[in-house]
Amino acid sequence: MAGEKISMLARQVISHLASSGTPPEEGVELYSVGFDDYIHTLREEYLENLIPKGLSTFKLVIGSYGGGKTHFLYLIRNLARHLGYVVGYVSLSPSEAPFSHMESIAQVLMNAWEFPLEAFGMDEHYQYNRGIESFLYFYYTYLLKKLQLHNAPAHVIQERLSALTIPPVESSSFHSALTHALRALSENDTATFTKIVQWLKGEPVPPSMLYEYGIVERFDKRTAFRLIRSFAQWVASQEFKGTVILFDEAERALSLFQKKAFISAMDNLRQWIDECGSRRFPAVLTLYAVPDEYHLTDKPGPQYEALRQRLQTIFDINDPLGVKIYLERLSIPPDEFLMKLGIKLTQLFEKAYNVLFPEELVRQNLNILVHKVIQLRYADVSYRRVFVTTWIPVLQKMRAHKAFFLAPEDAETLIADQLKFFEEQEVSRSDDVEF
Repeated sequence: MAGEKISMLARQVISHLASSGTPPEEGVELYSVGFDDYIHTLREEYLENLIPKGLSTFKLVIGSYGGGKTHFLYLIRNLARHLGYVVGYVSLSPSEAPFSHMESIAQVLMNAWEFPLEAFGMDEHYQYNRGIESFLYFYYTYLLKKLQLHNAPAHVIQERLSALTIPPVESSSFHSALTHALRALSENDTATFTKIVQWLKGEPVPPSMLYEYGIVERFDKRTAFRLIRSFAQWVASQEFKGTVILFDEAERALSLFQKKAFISAMDNLRQWIDECGSRRFPAVLTLYAVPDEYHLTDKPGPQYEALRQRLQTIFDINDPLGVKIYLERLSIPPDEFLMKLGIKLTQLFEKAYNVLFPEELVRQNLNILVHKVIQLRYADVSYRRVFVTTWIPVLQKMRAHKAFFLAPEDAETLIADQLKFFEEQEVSRSDDVEF
């Protein structure tokens, strides 16, 4: 059965990569190359040291279009969940999650929180684990397990849970919402739980329906950051290690390129960085991934100067206190990187389709494709994404024709087709953006 699951996951990963070149939500560890030093340093310095002690930090992750930003964030997400962190991954976009509207950010975060099931000894398979509603269900289930109340009568459960006090947080309405939501679960009061969850998720609820629960604040731009901080405060007071928040900017940082919202987004980002140095935002690691840093720092004006000052330092294994993580500056040369990536993808492909390729033929074809792709190192599209989306079709040809040899001119055609495809995608995205 384990072999079947691995094979199915491998096939899902290969299928996803072949169609878009973007990483799948699960399985990135199966073909990850080059990020080990960064991951190890973040784990040792922050996830296992500073964050559990209540400190917070902000890192700016920089990688070109297709340069591994989402892949890197998924690696951190999976590691954090394993260690016992509450994680929220958000894909920023102009329409659904612009950083210029903090109420939108608070809303998508409330719909993104994931409970660290594995770290708390809970079944992680076949369960929807995203958003504050499922999070509270899992937390309630964990409390029953912790207090050994699974088979207890309803009145005993209610008495024991009512004796548990939630420590104060910045927002009294958020505190009341948590208290009454957990009480509603213990009383099997679905109607009350639903109303409170709707408020927590930023959905419209008539204020008159919430007053009896002590929820008097509106979910809007004035209260958004307070609610995010309150969630982090509550998480830090429980048995979680802390909170990991992952912001993934659209490929061309479109949510920041809208002129009307640009200044507001910069102010919010500056405030977020400053909050990471405040005690009222405890035990939070924030990674904010962008294709480049220049649209954040290379413009005149006090807003940009203030942000530029906060984003000066560079993170590496010798200076983990730095802010900027450059994904292009790996300790492995580009050609060696692509060769190792190609080998891992080949092994994954072999597991997915139960085939075994001749090692010499794999290396011959890899060498040809790597040589052609490496010439794109300074193009707008990351050579890594182009490589992934061209190597998998080569593997498919090798599967169909056991002695398939990739000619240099065929490699050039594959690469040209992929570049055209990515360029058309970019034009389509740009047409949808209001400047």
